[in-house]
Amino acid sequence: MYHFLFAVKAMFPTVCILFCGYGLKKKGVFSEEFLKQADKLCFSFLFPILVFWNLYHGRNSMGNYEQYGKVILFAYAVIIFSVMAGMVIVPRFVKERKCIPVVIQSLYRGNFMLYGLPFSEMLGGTECLVMATAMTAATLPLLNAVAIFQFAYYTGKTDQRKKTVFFNIIKNPIIWGVLLGLLLQWWDLYLPQVLEVTVSDLAKIATPLAFLVLGGRFHFRSVEKHKGLLSIILLFKLWIMPLVYLVFCVYVLKLGKTELIPIFIFVAAPTAITTYQLALQYDAEPELAGNVVVYSLLFSTVTMFVFICFLKYLGAI
Repeated sequence: MYHFLFAVKAMFPTVCILFCGYGLKKKGVFSEEFLKQADKLCFSFLFPILVFWNLYHGRNSMGNYEQYGKVILFAYAVIIFSVMAGMVIVPRFVKERKCIPVVIQSLYRGNFMLYGLPFSEMLGGTECLVMATAMTAATLPLLNAVAIFQFAYYTGKTDQRKKTVFFNIIKNPIIWGVLLGLLLQWWDLYLPQVLEVTVSDLAKIATPLAFLVLGGRFHFRSVEKHKGLLSIILLFKLWIMPLVYLVFCVYVLKLGKTELIPIFIFVAAPTAITTYQLALQYDAEPELAGNVVVYSLLFSTVTMFVFICFLKYLGAI
């Protein structure tokens, strides 16, 4: 019963905020234009402030660098293995070329930017939060580069590839927030107290607003065209792959709580909304991508709950 209540406490606030966002959209409080502007506000302004604040405020909770190295290397291994296996296996079963990059990216790229930070803090405290922030900074460039390569390769738009990868990494405001936070750590610099309060208050807005907007983006489209493929993607993304990776981390690598929690969220979070955005940009299969994003988000409220219970039962978190 204790493990069940622990999982409820972890998941319930997020689920409530998501459905509040969905209700506000249905009632007409959130317009499509507002959702677009709020998305831009979160990812161009509030999330860079959030990751900066996590590193700045959590400097005294930094663990040893060996822990960070293990977690980041594991995340890199997950990305590289998933992409290589996907490029070998997926084309054998998915014959529609424009669906292939959507399927591959859907299987390994979760919404870690949004889920990783609040859930890491909720489940493991400040030390886990700082580790999740470091993971975000370390994996974003690789995730972006690999995603653009895949979509360009399978849709034939290879002329956009190198230029787009470079500018996406350089222009990403979240990377700049991380770099600024790290620089103040290394130089042991502190902001004036009045500015600390301002940055802290802005950082607190990012996560609840982002979840509200995400809830407002629920669009239940027809799934008939890709019903079988969608079911397989959700089965692998939300159940099989997280279970395999978590069993490996717990029983083979024997990772501690601080390392395991960010990895758990990295492999179990629902498919990132960037999958849909890239499918539109590269003329892939946006209908499939949109359904994967929406239904993985919906069903992940159940699967993440189950995995939290499972890990708590094992004493891993």
